[in-house]
This record gives sequence, structure tokens and C-alpha cells, in this order.
Amino acid sequence: MSKNILYKPEKAFKVENGITSLKEYNESLIALLGSQFDMNMLVGKGIKTPAVYNATLEDNATLEDFGPFSGSKKLKVQGSVVYDSSNFQEFEHGTISLWVKTEKENGTGVCRQSLKDVKAVSENLLPYALGVDIIDDAKTKHHEIVIHLEAYNTLETQTTDIYESIRTALQQSGFAHQINVNKTETDIILFTNYETDRIRITDVAGEYIDLRTLFTSVSTSRYTNIPTENIDFFKLDGEFAHITLTHKTDGNIWGKFEGVVNEIMLCRWNYTNREWMNLEIGFNEDVIIVLQDGVVKNMVPTSGILREKPETDLILSGTTADPYSFGEIAFFNEVRNIKKYEVVRESMPIYPTNNPYIELHYGNAKFNTGKGVEITGSGELGFTLYNGATAVIGGNTYEESLNKTEFENEFLVEPFDNYSNMILRVYFHSDGNISPEFTDVVFNYGQSEPSEDNSVASNFEGIFGFIRRSLGWPRVPVELTDEQLLDALNQAVFHYKKFRNYKTGLDIVNTNDLDRAEDGGFFLPLGIDEDDIMEVIFRPRYSWTWYSGDNNLMANLYMQNLFSGYDLSRSAADYYIAFTTQNDLRNILGTQSGWTIMNSKLYLFPKFDGLDSMKIGIKYRQTVSVDEINTNVQIKQLALAYAKITLGNIRATFGNTIPGGDAMINLNGTELIQQGQTERDTLIQDFIKQQPLIPMFWT
Repeated sequence: MSKNILYKPEKAFKVENGITSLKEYNESLIALLGSQFDMNMLVGKGIKTPAVYNATLEDNATLEDFGPFSGSKKLKVQGSVVYDSSNFQEFEHGTISLWVKTEKENGTGVCRQSLKDVKAVSENLLPYALGVDIIDDAKTKHHEIVIHLEAYNTLETQTTDIYESIRTALQQSGFAHQINVNKTETDIILFTNYETDRIRITDVAGEYIDLRTLFTSVSTSRYTNIPTENIDFFKLDGEFAHITLTHKTDGNIWGKFEGVVNEIMLCRWNYTNREWMNLEIGFNEDVIIVLQDGVVKNMVPTSGILREKPETDLILSGTTADPYSFGEIAFFNEVRNIKKYEVVRESMPIYPTNNPYIELHYGNAKFNTGKGVEITGSGELGFTLYNGATAVIGGNTYEESLNKTEFENEFLVEPFDNYSNMILRVYFHSDGNISPEFTDVVFNYGQSEPSEDNSVASNFEGIFGFIRRSLGWPRVPVELTDEQLLDALNQAVFHYKKFRNYKTGLDIVNTNDLDRAEDGGFFLPLGIDEDDIMEVIFRPRYSWTWYSGDNNLMANLYMQNLFSGYDLSRSAADYYIAFTTQNDLRNILGTQSGWTIMNSKLYLFPKFDGLDSMKIGIKYRQTVSVDEINTNVQIKQLALAYAKITLGNIRATFGNTIPGGDAMINLNGTELIQQGQTERDTLIQDFIKQQPLIPMFWT
């Protein structure tokens, strides 16, 4: 049985030596450093192990537990680790995705804020206060630190007194476990004791003098995982095409790109040294997009990034004072994300885990008693069999499909409509580490039940008998097999379905659930043939009031012309002219909604917001049932006409004579061909004439 195979999506599969399996990794992936077992290159075209890491492990980096994913490793770097440039020669533009965190040991808390540059001395014994908010998990608690200061002559002694007074007040308060204090010669520094807390100096609620009046300014809140010096923690380094990511002492991540003159501030570092950060930087010739933990942090228009044939090593760096830990790092040759997305906190799977599938389209299949099926494959494969648009074995998802043994057993007992198209869907389910393999499926059609002339098909016994009797059987031999009669019947049903089948179906689908082609077209739902589609219904671009007013305008124009001297014999032409004008107006204004089908893909126009995710109705001619075929007189007559043409061709092949006993038997092949062609053309014209008239109504 011939078959046509569709891969959905095509990029998820590979076929080697007749075996279909899943492709390893995304086709856009260029290089990958794995953290599941070590930090060697899992994907790349060069040396997989880092050079310096192997040479002086303890001096530069250590491979430790507790990476970004459960059970994964981390590479803690306090020197430099270098990966060979040959792994990154294809990375001209695209996306860098890395897991990273600081390992800076901080004894001064996580978040701090300072009173900057003391400028005045206090008045003797007057009460001062400082308002402080502590923010923990989006909950804010307000505290006031009340102190009494002595009058001093110098700012230096004033700063010391403020520090000692705040320290004493905190020890006497109920929130000393949350806030601590430090100082410099001119500043007072408040900081939190817990990494989850943030601090914010605010107004004083009580009737005290605001301590901020003694200082020049108040700093912004800063997180104390900032490095002691600027650290180039990530570099693609070479003579040309460099990219450098720098963690600066201002708490921000800055980027340098070959061809861009100025350094670019990309985003802030995350809040705490104990949290992993997923940093994604996508770039092309026009823009740099920065996402942190799946959230867009920056989008910088740019030009001039030069990365043609890059020869750059990957260098991961840290220092003894400011070590950094790295998890999985991936390089793609496409910009992966331009809006917020959900970060998957798992190592990148080797194989896709979203259950891609292939479809084997067989067309009309004919099965008899004793049918069977044998599948060759391994791994977690799921099977669903469609008879037309209906799933008769299994379901529309992997979870609803059947495994190999279940499917083979179910196929033995499941009734099958031999006239409808048969489609076998094969799901490939993977945990990301192992790929299923599918080789082939072989159907056993069984044996047809014997009949008087050993040529009657069980489903269409009545029609085949009618055709044979009409051609003279059993008095005259009819040289037609079941297969030839079925061909004649198929042609008759085709024309009947095209012109006389009024039985329709309506599928309501969401465009987001349809497979999408690169050019924007939608692949049709399974089981609906493009030749059967009658109408596509979807929400127009504008509200109904727009189109109502549009129709009223054209109706008024038509009625004015009708009663302004024109006779009624011309009204039909005026009617259609009015609607032609209406359609032209809609096309000019871009309000004309419509659909078309090209290359088995559905296109909706014009494009507007919401088109990618909205409900549409697809109205189509349903498959003609076996019962309808067996009982419809027009189908029988047209099948008989096609059978006459076939039988006439067979007899004409023998010169209209065949041996019969002592003499030659004369056959009427040429006459049968002419008779069949005349009857065929007449019946098809009758089909066309009997179509319903086009209704005339306001759209």
C-alpha cells in the first residue's frame, strides 16, 4: 500500500537507513556546555575539554555539586577557564544563554543603603529619627530608629556619635536581627542581615527631626554581591569578533561587542549570591535583547556588530575575592526570545520532549476478514489510526494513543470504513535522553469472502451486482474485476461529492492549535481535504457596526439607482455592480476579510492583532458514507457509465472479437466507450445544473 509521510514538525526528525528517530538537540544549537555531569562541551566542533581547567584545576576552578538544576554540577571559577575557539566558529549572531551566579562571601548582608557625606552637627539633646522599611517577599514593615545626639564641633565626631547611637538603638529594638549598621569617615551604612530582605530609608512618621537633614544625600539601595573590582566574567575573546560581559562595581552587567564603539549597560545583576541567574543575550545586526530569568530587561537598537568567521575562545573568569559559578551555557545561531517566557529549570534535553509525530497517509484502504498489522519499532511510540477525520483507534494526543502491542490487538477487532482515507499517526515520546525508533508498519488486508463469481466486494455488493447485470451478466461475460469496478465507483463518487453532496460539517478550531508554516499559512486540521472546504468563518478586523454601516451605504446607492429612471430588467446588473463597488471599497480601506487555500495551507487576511490565537469555523463537505453510496441512484448510474468506458477499452484491445468455441465472438467495445462517455457527460452536467442557485442577500 503506497503512503505519503508527513513530519510534524519536520525539524524534529531524522531518517537514516530506513529508521525514523528524533534529531539530537535543536538544529539552531551551535555549542553547549553541559552541567549534568561535568562542564565539558556536549555539542561543538572542536576540543570538548577546557585547556586551563585540566592543567591547573585547583588554581583556577573546581567542579562542585549544587548546579542550577537538580543533580547538576557547577564550575566555580576563581581564575580563568578557556574553551577552544573551533567550537564557536559558526556563532556569528544569535543567542547566548548561560546560568551564572556570584560566590562572593559577604559578612555585611545582602542589601545596603547609606546616608552620604555628613554636613552638619546636631543640636544638643534634640531627638532625631530615621525611617526604615524592611521588604521581605513583597511585604513591607516600617521601623523608626530614634536616637539622642550630643552637640559636637567636628563632623568626624558627629559621624561616630550617630553610628554608636544607632547601634545602641538597634540593640534595644525588636528588629535588631534584621538590620545592622556600619560607618566610614563621612557615611552611615545600614544593611540587612538576611539575603531575602531589602532595605529602604524613608520619611519619619513620628514628631522627630529627620536624621537625613544632617547628611548631603541618601544612596540608592545596593546589593552587596557587587565585585570588589570590575570582572570580565564571560568573554568570547580573539583578535576579532569579541564579546565581553562585565560585572561592574555599580552592580550592573555591561557588554562590549566587536564593531560597537560604546560599552552597553545590559541589566543589573540579580539580588543575592546564592541565587542562580539565567542570562540570555540575543543579538543580530539591528538589536541586542537582554532577558534575565525569562523577563526582558533591555532592548538596545544597534548596528555594526562584526562577527564574520569568528575565531574566539570562550573564557570564563573570576578571582579569589570574587569567584563566579557557571552552569549550562548554550549558543544558538538565532535570536530565541523577544518577549517574556517561562524559564525551564532543567538541563537541555538531547531530544525534544513535546511528543512530535509523523503521519502516514494511505488514501482509501480496503480490509477484509482476517486483517492485521505488524509494527517494527522500539521505545515509547504511540499510535493513533484515523478513518477519515475520526480517530478510530487511539486519540488525538500522545496520552490518548496506544502502544505497539495495544494498537496491534485493537486493529484486529476494530470495524473499518474501507472507503474513507486511512491515516496512521505515530507519536515519538522521549524523556529527553532516549529517542524512540520507528522502522515500518505492514498491514495485512485479510481475505475477501468468496461469492458466486468470486469478484463481489463486500461493501459494494449491491452496486457491483447492478453494474454487472446492466452489462448483461450472467447471460454475457463481464470482463471487469472488483478493482476495476471500484475505480469506476470512485470516479462517480468524486463528481457526486463535488456537485451534489450537501451534507456539511463545521469544525471550530483555534488558530493557535494549528501547525503554522514559515510563510504564515495554517496547515489544515487532520481529516479535512482542501477540495472539500466550502467556507471559513472568522472574526472580522473591525466591529460589526462598521460592516453594518458599510452595507447600508451600498444598499442606499443601489436603491437610489433603482428608482431613478432605471427599468427593473437592469436591476440585477445594478445589484451586482453595487456589491462589486462595495468589495473594491473594502479592499482599498483594508477592511475586506477573506481566506484562501494554496499548497494545502489556509491563509486568512488581512493580518491583524489576534489572528494568531482566535477561533475559526471551517465548513466542509463531509465524507459520503458507504450507505449513501449504496443507495444513491445517481452514483450507481455514473459508476455504470465509467464501467462501460473501462469495459469498452478492454474489449477494443482485442479488436472487438475473442475466441469462443468453433467461431469468434463479436464484442461491442467501441460502442460501449461512446455510450459510456455520453452517459458520463450527461450525468455530470445534470449534477452541475442541479446545484442550488447562488442566494442573493446583503452581506
